[in-house]
Order: sequence, then C-alpha cells, then structure tokens
Amino acid sequence: MTDDIRRQRYIRRAVESAYEYNVFLNRSRQRIYLDMQTNTPNYPVGLGRQNKTLARTEKVGRFPVAVMPSQYQDWYIKYTPEELEYLPVDTVLKGPIMRIDQLPPVLTTPDVSDFDTSSEGSTDSDDESCSSCCSYCNNPQQE
Repeated sequence: MTDDIRRQRYIRRAVESAYEYNVFLNRSRQRIYLDMQTNTPNYPVGLGRQNKTLARTEKVGRFPVAVMPSQYQDWYIKYTPEELEYLPVDTVLKGPIMRIDQLPPVLTTPDVSDFDTSSEGSTDSDDESCSSCCSYCNNPQQE
C-alpha cells in the first residue's frame, strides 16, 4: 500500500511540475520573432502595422495554414464572383482589369509639356514654330 501511495505522490508532483513549467513557458512567450537568416521581424496575425491595415481581416481558426497538400485548413479569403473572373483559376474569364493606355486622364501621369509656360498662351504664330510633330499633343502639324 505504501508503494501505491508513493507512486501517486510522484505522479501528482510530476503533473504539477509539468503544469508550472507550461505556465512559465506561456508567460515568457515572445510576441515578435526575428528571423536571423533574413533579419526580418515576423509578427503574429493581428500585430504590426501591415497586419492591422489589411482590408480583409477575418478570425483565424486553429488551422490557418495548410502545410502539406490536401491538409485541412479552416481559414481562407472569400472572393466575390467579380473578383474570381480575373483570377487564373484554370482559365481567366476576363482579361486584365484595364490597360495603362486606356486609363482615364485623371489617373494617367501628366506630360511634362502640359506644365510648360510657353504653351499656355499659344497662338497661330506659336504653332508655326513647332517642329513636324507638336510636343504638346503629339499630333503631326498640318500646314
């Protein structure tokens, strides 16, 4: 009987010791990890400026990343049907969103000649001084 009592005490002490050590590890856990090879700080989801400014923030579950193919994963981004038409899932249903030359004039970068002071008050005499191609509108001069 005394051996059974001693064995139970040892088991209880071992469990309490493991519990205390686990509590110690959880308290001393670092919030930010520095990758020594790339010298890049890694923040857990929810910390750092980049993670806080994400447009799509959803609650991350217990299995956020699939490490191996076909592994269970419960966190993903839900795309709208319009967004899925532009993604290459097998084939793209729509082409690029908009080509650069088709952008509205507000979004295109202004030409340097737009801000030229000599072209502000252009008259017919100024048009005669242009070369064969006008730098303001990039159209050939008509004589």
